[in-house]
Amino acid sequence: ARTLLAARAADLAPTERAFIAASLAHAESRERALKRRRTLAFAAMAALTLIALAGVALALIKTKEATAAAKTAEAQQALAEKATTQEKAQAVTLKQSEKDAREALKKADTERERAVMATAEAEAAKAKSDESRRQAEVTLNSMREVADQTDHGPLAVKLAVQKRVDDYYRRVGEDKNDPAQMDLREEDARNKGDTAMALGDPATAETNYQTALEITRQLVKRDPANNDWQFRLSVSVFKVGDAQLAKDESASAAASYQEALQIRRRLADDVASKKGWQFGLSISLEKMGDLGTEAGDYAGATANYAESQKILKQLIGADPGEPELQRALSVSFSKTGDIQKAQGDLKGAAESHGEAMKTLQELLKRQPENYAVQRELGQSLTKLGRIEQDRDKAEAAAKNFQQASDILRKLVRTDSRNSDWQLELSVNLGNLAAIQQKQRELPAAEQNFAEAVAILESLDKEGKLSAKQAVWPAIFRENLENVRKERAAGKKP
Repeated sequence: ARTLLAARAADLAPTERAFIAASLAHAESRERALKRRRTLAFAAMAALTLIALAGVALALIKTKEATAAAKTAEAQQALAEKATTQEKAQAVTLKQSEKDAREALKKADTERERAVMATAEAEAAKAKSDESRRQAEVTLNSMREVADQTDHGPLAVKLAVQKRVDDYYRRVGEDKNDPAQMDLREEDARNKGDTAMALGDPATAETNYQTALEITRQLVKRDPANNDWQFRLSVSVFKVGDAQLAKDESASAAASYQEALQIRRRLADDVASKKGWQFGLSISLEKMGDLGTEAGDYAGATANYAESQKILKQLIGADPGEPELQRALSVSFSKTGDIQKAQGDLKGAAESHGEAMKTLQELLKRQPENYAVQRELGQSLTKLGRIEQDRDKAEAAAKNFQQASDILRKLVRTDSRNSDWQLELSVNLGNLAAIQQKQRELPAAEQNFAEAVAILESLDKEGKLSAKQAVWPAIFRENLENVRKERAAGKKP
C-alpha cells in the first residue's frame, strides 16, 4: 500500500488514499493485535489487492483511452492540417477565380461595347434600308398613279409599271403581316387583271383577280369589322365574275356576282349613307339583271333593274352633278326598255328609252363636250327611233334617226379614225334614208344612202368590217341604186 501510494498516488481515488493513510496510522496497533486480527488483515490485504487490481485495470483503461484520445487528436490535427492545406489551396483557387472573373468581366464589358456598337450600326443600316425601301415604295406608288391615269392610253405603260412593281417585291419580299402593304398588293393584282381583260386574256385576268381575292379574304379575316375591306372583297369577287363570264363560264360567274351582291347589300343596309357602297349595290343589281336577261328571266331582270334605278335616283337627288350616276341610270333605263321591247311592250319600251335619253340630255348640259355621253345619247335615239318604227310612227322615228346622225356626224369629225362611230353613223343614215324613201323624200334619201355607202366602202377598204358587216356596203349600194332609179323614173314625162 505504501508503494502504491508513493508510486501511483495520482491514479488513486481520494477514498483509496484516505484508506491507505488510515491503515498506516493504525499499523502499529494492528501489529500488536496481529494475532487477534490476522484474519482481518488477510481480508484487508485481499481487499486491497482487489482494489489495486481494479486501479491497475482502471489505469489500463485510462491509458487506452488516453492513447485513443491521442490518436484522435493526431487524426484531428491531420484533418486540421489537411483542412488548412485545402483552405490555402482554395484561397489560391479563389484568388485565381477572382482574377479570372475580373478578366471575364472586362472581356464581357468589351463584348458589350462591341454589341452596342454593332446594334447601333445595325439600326443605322436598318434605318437606311427602311428609308431606301420607303423611297422605293413612294416611287412605286407614283408609278401606280401614272398607270391608273392611262385608262385611255397605251396598255404598254400599265404593263411596264406592273412589271416593275412585281420585280421589286420579288427582290425584297412581301410583308404579309403589313396590312397596308398587302392592301397595295391586292390593288396591284387587280390592276393586272384589268390589263389582261383589256388585252382580251380573261384566263390570265381571272388568275390575277383570284390573287387579289385571296389577299382581300386574308385582310377581312384579320379584321372582320373593317367594312372598307369588306367592300374591297366584293370588288374582287365581282372582278372574278367578269373574267369567268368572259370565259363563257356563266354558272361560275353568276355565283361570283351573287356573292358580291350579298356583301354589298349587307353593307348598304348597315351604312345607308355610304354613297360608294350604295352605288356598288346598284352595279351588282345591274349585273344580276344582265344575267337574268341572258337567261330569259325577264321578270327577275326587270326587278333588279328597277331596284338599281331606285338607288340611283336617290343618289342623284343627293348629288345631281355626279355624271357617273346619271350615266348608270340612263343605261339601266335603256336595258329595261330593251326587255320591254323583247316582250312586245313597245309603249313601255319607248318610255324607258325616253327616260334614258332625258337623263343623258341633262348630263350634257353640264358636260357638253363629253364624247362618251354624246355617243350614248346617239345610241338611245337610235333605239327609240327603231321602236317608233315598230309602232308605225315614221315621223317620230325619222326625227330620232336624224338627231342620232347629227350627233354621230359631229363625233366622226372629231375623230375620223373611230370606226365604231362611223359604223353607227352609217346605220342611222340608212335607217333615216329608208324612211325618207317610203315617204317619197327621194333626194334626201339618196343623199343619206350615198353618205352611208361612202362610209362603209371606206371601212371595208381599211379592213375594219367584220364578216357580218362585210355585206353591208353591197346592201346599201343596192338601196342607193333603187332610190336613184325611183328618182329617174319620177323625172320621166
